[in-house]
Amino acid sequence: MVLSLNGLHAQRHMETLDRGLIAVESGDGVFLSWRLQGYEWYGYTYNVYRDGVKINTEPW
Repeated sequence: MVLSLNGLHAQRHMETLDRGLIAVESGDGVFLSWRLQGYEWYGYTYNVYRDGVKINTEPW
């Protein structure tokens, strides 16, 4: 028996999730982490705002 799978590609299953933000109080301030979307990859940068004021000096 010969099984040939040429031309078949795995499809990525994407859930419908919004961006999730986690903020955890730490000794030095607040640790921020967030969920990336499936279409976002390396090379994206972000600015972080508190009460409408940018709080980072350069994009993360």
